[in-house]
Amino acid sequence: MLYYIFTLRSLIFLGMSILLFSIKGRTQQQTMHLQRNWEFRQNGTTVWMPATVPGCVHTDLIQNKKIEDPYFRTNESKQQWIGEKDWEYRTRFDLSADMLKNKYLNLVLEGLDTYADVFLNGERILDADNMHRTWKIACKDKLKPKDNILHIFFHSVFKNGMALKESYPIPLFQYANNDQTIADSMISIFVRKAGYHFGWDWGPRFITAGIWKPISIEAFNEIHLDGLQISTQSISKAEAGMHARMEVFSDSENNVDILLSAEEQEVHQQRILLKKGWNDISFNFSIKNPRLWWSNGLGEANLYRFKATIKSKEKIESEKEIQTGIRTLRVVHAPDKNGKSLYIELNGRPVFMKGANYIPMDMFTNRTTDAQYERLIQHAAETNMNMLRVWGGGYFEKDIFYNLCDKYGILIWQDMLFACGTYPGTSHFYESVTEEIKDNIKRLRNHPCIALYNGNNEVDVAYYAWTWKNKYTPEQQVFYEKTMKTLFGEIIPKAILTADSTRYYHPTSPNTGYNNIGYENGDVHYWNVWHGKEPFESFNTSIGRFMSEYGFQSYPLLETVKTFTHPEDRTLDSEVMQAHQRCMADDMKDKTYGNSLIIHYMDQYYHTPKDFESYLYVSQLLQKKGLAMAIEAHRRNMPFCMGTLYWQLNDCWPVASWSSVDYEGRWKAAHFKVKELYGNQMISVWKEKDSIEIHIANDATDEKKGTLQVTLMNLNGKVFKQFHVPVILKQNTSSIYLKQSIEYLTTGKNKAELIFTASLR
Repeated sequence: MLYYIFTLRSLIFLGMSILLFSIKGRTQQQTMHLQRNWEFRQNGTTVWMPATVPGCVHTDLIQNKKIEDPYFRTNESKQQWIGEKDWEYRTRFDLSADMLKNKYLNLVLEGLDTYADVFLNGERILDADNMHRTWKIACKDKLKPKDNILHIFFHSVFKNGMALKESYPIPLFQYANNDQTIADSMISIFVRKAGYHFGWDWGPRFITAGIWKPISIEAFNEIHLDGLQISTQSISKAEAGMHARMEVFSDSENNVDILLSAEEQEVHQQRILLKKGWNDISFNFSIKNPRLWWSNGLGEANLYRFKATIKSKEKIESEKEIQTGIRTLRVVHAPDKNGKSLYIELNGRPVFMKGANYIPMDMFTNRTTDAQYERLIQHAAETNMNMLRVWGGGYFEKDIFYNLCDKYGILIWQDMLFACGTYPGTSHFYESVTEEIKDNIKRLRNHPCIALYNGNNEVDVAYYAWTWKNKYTPEQQVFYEKTMKTLFGEIIPKAILTADSTRYYHPTSPNTGYNNIGYENGDVHYWNVWHGKEPFESFNTSIGRFMSEYGFQSYPLLETVKTFTHPEDRTLDSEVMQAHQRCMADDMKDKTYGNSLIIHYMDQYYHTPKDFESYLYVSQLLQKKGLAMAIEAHRRNMPFCMGTLYWQLNDCWPVASWSSVDYEGRWKAAHFKVKELYGNQMISVWKEKDSIEIHIANDATDEKKGTLQVTLMNLNGKVFKQFHVPVILKQNTSSIYLKQSIEYLTTGKNKAELIFTASLR
């Protein structure tokens, strides 16, 4: 890649010759992207260096060879100063006559991380304070044809976060099970920035800053089609009943024609009078012989391209295209004979959710390429997953992530960005969150993959069940509980509804396991295996209606460990390996806690490995064994349980963690086993009292006929008993297809030498 090193003075002569921008659209509606020729510096220094936008300070420092690989050995600890400094970014650009002749020009900043003063031609036009927001600034009167200067000053989050913390009337808490400081965890609650940047029990602490999403200038005249949502209301083989919603700006009353096409075929046309200002326009239409969008394993993930056009006197004023799928989706959370269900009904069919929790793919968001996104989503699809949960401690993912989930039929449980903490209840915080939600839900709402919105990760359970409530006085409890109810029961769902009224809102995950709410009433985060040191067999009895979190740690593959170590580092107790094991005890003093838990379980199920490489391997076998027990138990108990999402699919850096795919994209042993267990048909052998039961789960949309073959043999391959049972697997069920007493199977035989196998043919 070619970089230009320059000062602002020299840039005057370069002008447009090296400025990369794009103008798109057949109408007067135009967009110019400001992507290249950025430079940055640490505030207080004089040397400007080339910068990449979108990007961040850390990756810009790497590219300028000012810091080493942050993930290598213990470099993380040497780079904490970066997040404590202030940083500046700037660029200079020209505007064409075509752009300037438009009546309206907006500067669109899709993501500033996090506290940023924005100056355009020397005038402060924005004080940003939320990483997750999109900022649109009217700037027609501030722009000129030549030499526009955009300058962004990023303040360290610590000063702002500390001021907010010190002014708040009660203390707030966040889960801090790693070596981040207590002060960090308290500050992060107040800052609308990805929580994992402050460290987690699987991630490092890198407090990033910079322009993490694109910046552009949008131009339009009297009429601007700003938003378009297409949703499905009903489906049949012959027809799909559809609904369109448009958000249109008009600077005066205008009679216009609105046209909507699907796959270049017109499906709706009407004349309407636009009022001055914003217009919310809705109408129904239909699609004949619809090709439905199905989740992975049930059918094709068919997608349609819709285009909305606004015409005035045969002139195209504004256009917008979106891609979506035709499908109905309902989250059923309702009382039943067992308690209160929680399951997905897709196109009228209950579907068992098979998947994992997803975290950001890197600490530095700009480093994840489109190819890496596709590779990971392919890993999920190849493993027969049909759902991922986007965890609330990261960020709303980039468009490419959701586009790929649409393509591969992966449904998304989308957390709002709150995780494992208590949060402030100021009016400014509420306003900031409201705009953050509106910005992102409007962006996500057309993706058929989005199944539901979830208010937070572990906020309620942290307060009620992790003893945080006991840290407050009775008066403080009343104060905070009102805040929690307002934020997650009023502010967030109301903000979602302004942009999308078509999806279910789940206020908190888990919604069981506290306040006398049993596992039979909703989704469960089950961590008695791991932190509670209960045996893997506990997975067989601790089953909820939807298992949205559970898991077990392992180390990455040796080839991945080699990417961040020297040979002498490759021992469990080395400083480097400990730095890449972030699961620590609650007091954050015991850095051996994570490894001690692995060894605790390893002693129960395997022999002690002979060396470091064997330890890595056996840790993966152990993880595979635990996840297999859990997944089999969850699928055996369908339809009582209708979802299993283990923690976690991926990593954000090379580390010991609960992932089944390591940071380098290598499959751990568990991921291969998950592929088998998440197939449309799963066989599970289960001991029930004095009998052996053969369960088969069938997720397919139709019945399957086959033969169940069950064999009892010894280690030498001698067959003692064999059964061939014709079976008809009913669609969408889990049933027992063979049951035999243990006494009948094992009398007169050495049980220690017996092997019991079952297969479906």
